[in-house]
Amino acid sequence: MASSWTSFAAAWPALSNPVLCKAELRDHVPAALKVRALRRLGAPAIVVQHRASPVHERRLLREGAGAVIDRQSRLVELIEVIARVASRWSGAEPCPDATADVLLTDRELQIAALFCGGAAPSAHTLGSALGLSTDTVRAHLARARRRLRALGDNVSSRAGLRRSLIARGFLYPEL
Repeated sequence: MASSWTSFAAAWPALSNPVLCKAELRDHVPAALKVRALRRLGAPAIVVQHRASPVHERRLLREGAGAVIDRQSRLVELIEVIARVASRWSGAEPCPDATADVLLTDRELQIAALFCGGAAPSAHTLGSALGLSTDTVRAHLARARRRLRALGDNVSSRAGLRRSLIARGFLYPEL
């Protein structure tokens, strides 16, 4: 079993079968970033949400998820979704969606989501956990805020950044 998404990606250079992942998993990688990583590995992600959330579903599909289902789905529905996704999967990179409102880089998304998550670590603590300097963490946060501010979001505070990430489908409220 891989200890991180980085080691997982290194150990599995190419995947083709659908991979199920839980959207609200409390770890250091937001669901949208997991979808991106799996897509790059050639594996279709099927994301299971605790409850239906249209904004999060749209975001995950924009990021390249093969499907998004909610936890209340019956087993037969899950099997049908897996079969459908597996049969149509080509492994190609997703086409950019013209309606996608913002694309944060992988690191910007990861740092912004962790910074605004329930644990609310400081930039220093976050940097230590990710093996980055405090200045690097702050630079990624500044770029993420700049991109979201350009869309009209008030992201001057941690709470404002959190609201923006939730509203745009990058972060789940329970995280």
